Amino acid sequence: ARVRQGCGDAGPHPALLAGLYTATERLAPLRTALDQAAGQARWRLGMGVLVGMAALALPLTGAGYLLTARLQRRAAAGAVALAESEQRLQLALAGSGYGLWELRLDSGAVACSGTMMALLGQAGCEQLLARDSFLGLLHPQDRSAFAAALQARSADGERLEIELRLRRQDGGYGWFKLAGRTEQAGGGPAERMIGSVSDITERRAMQRALEEELARRRTALHSLRGALARLDTDAAGDPGVEQAQDE
Repeated sequence: ARVRQGCGDAGPHPALLAGLYTATERLAPLRTALDQAAGQARWRLGMGVLVGMAALALPLTGAGYLLTARLQRRAAAGAVALAESEQRLQLALAGSGYGLWELRLDSGAVACSGTMMALLGQAGCEQLLARDSFLGLLHPQDRSAFAAALQARSADGERLEIELRLRRQDGGYGWFKLAGRTEQAGGGPAERMIGSVSDITERRAMQRALEEELARRRTALHSLRGALARLDTDAAGDPGVEQAQDE
């Protein structure tokens, strides 16, 4: 039958709606089957991705573990080698009588090696001394000379060499030789000075004894020359001596 529509129609024809309902009911199982198939396909795809990722991650994880273990072994071996090298250096310095120091030019703090502290009669371990603490170790008469030498070498970059007195743990002073050179970072201004220190108290004592001995000999020689000059003068004024010389 032909369906006519006009201005007075209120909605679709009942027969048409019944057909649509019937078609929808017939398509519902097919839609459900499609939804189930799509869900299973998505599940299989997700599981495949997970399995693939797990299969890919397993060898990568194993390789990463082996690489990490190898790096850790190398780092541990490097740390042991570094510690042994530092120990050998400390033993060599202790045997040679040289200590090490590092002066921060900005703050004036000085890092002293264990050997240097041992030379000062203190515990043989590294210490970081503040500027005032380090200057307190210097003999008052040597502080200005040290400050002038440090300022000059920081400006021209030449090697620092100075002999001065440092206070020991027992309160006495010993003679020490400080040598060092500034170190620049990236071509900029010098940031620190690194050097060595050695105990020269015995050498200075021997040098002083030698100077005193030379002074005594010069005095004795001067006295002997004076005595010989007086003898010559006395002999020149004695007629008996002149007559004996003529005969």
